[in-house]
Parts: sequence; C-alpha cells; structure tokens
Amino acid sequence: MAVLPIPVRALPGRGPCRPVREGAPAGPDAAAARLVRSLTRATAWFADLFDASGEPTRALERETQLVAAAKYGDPDAFDALVTRHAPALHAVARRLVGDDLARDVVQDSLLAAYRSLRAFRGDASFGSYLHGIVVNRCRRVAPRWQRPSAPSEALALEASRDLGPEAHAVASDTRARIEAALRTLPPRFREALALREFGGLSYEEIAEAVGAPVGTVRSRIARARGQLRDELERRGVRP
Repeated sequence: MAVLPIPVRALPGRGPCRPVREGAPAGPDAAAARLVRSLTRATAWFADLFDASGEPTRALERETQLVAAAKYGDPDAFDALVTRHAPALHAVARRLVGDDLARDVVQDSLLAAYRSLRAFRGDASFGSYLHGIVVNRCRRVAPRWQRPSAPSEALALEASRDLGPEAHAVASDTRARIEAALRTLPPRFREALALREFGGLSYEEIAEAVGAPVGTVRSRIARARGQLRDELERRGVRP
C-alpha cells in the first residue's frame, strides 16, 4: 500500500493531516482493469464505507457522525474523512489534470473543505461535496496541464511488485494506453466517467458534483464509455 503523494501541510489552527494510504478498491489499477474488462459496470463504493454485511447504512451514519464531529473542531474526525476520501479524489484529479497538478488540487480542495466545513449542510453526500470542489479546481488549472505522452513515474510505481519483468512491461503498456485513451475524451465526458469509475460516485452524486441534471450525467457517461471503447480498440486494447 503506497502513501499518496499529497504534500502534508498544516491546516489553520491544527496539526497536519496524517498521510493517506491508497486502498485497492479505489486504486487506479483496479479501476483501469474494470474499464478494460467491462465499460458498462461502475466501480464499487469504497470498501471501508460498508459494514461486514455489505450494507452501507451504518457506514454512512458513521460518516455523518464524523462530519458533525469535524464541524465542532475534532481534528481526528476530519482526518478520518480525509483518509476515507482522498484516494478517490486523487485518482479522479489525476485523470483530469495529470499527476503533478493533481497533488496540489487535492490538497487545496481538502484545505478549502476544512475551512468551509460549517457551511456544509448535508444536502448531498460528503463525498460528492468533496469531489465537486476537486472538479471545480481541476477546471481552473486544466489549461496548465501538459498531457504526457508516456506513463508517469507515479503510474509506474503503482504496478504490482509481484509481477515479473515481462508481465510488468505488458501491464505498464496497457495502463499507458488506457490513460492516453482517457485523455482523448472531451473534458465533461472525462469528468463524469472519472467520477463514476475512479471516484465510485452514483449518478446522483456526480450530478451534485458537476452541477448537471442526472439525465445529462447518464448521457455523458454512456457517450464517454462508447468513445473510450472505440479508442481503446484503436489502440489495441480490447475488453
């Protein structure tokens, strides 16, 4: 489990957030594999948001309690929320603005969320609230993103250490083709698909995050999957 490359900075009036470890359910390799295997199936919601029986009710109640505690100044509660959501936030941001900008986008978004926490009314899920902040910041910095032509060092480090040299090379090549194919999508399509596949958000949560009707979100994701499927086939990657 690799620590996310998010620079740790002290938030106003409190110590720095703890380093966040990326979990497999929200990891980019798992999501990329799902995209290749089937572009019509969404990723599962974070494993740690569900109780042992698979029902999200208790976990969502726990999250509501964490938000309430964080509003009253409990730093551990906010750290728990960061630990829960930062991996997916980073995975989404990286698909929208690349590795280098994604780190600052996520850190700035978490700082903004902390500062405006008392204004969060709970009309939407806390996850969609955070993703909405990330998407808006990605839109601002996107013009500065120089799209790479080769997989970044961060992507290479995500490959399984258990793979042999040949399998590692094949996996890296496939991952690079998937990332390149994602970058060909129109920005709004890429946003919706990244939030669905890498963020694990529902259609309703994505609608809240991007400020669009649910029907528009469904249409964007369907068209994004179709375009991505065609682009992957053109690049020699078949589901």
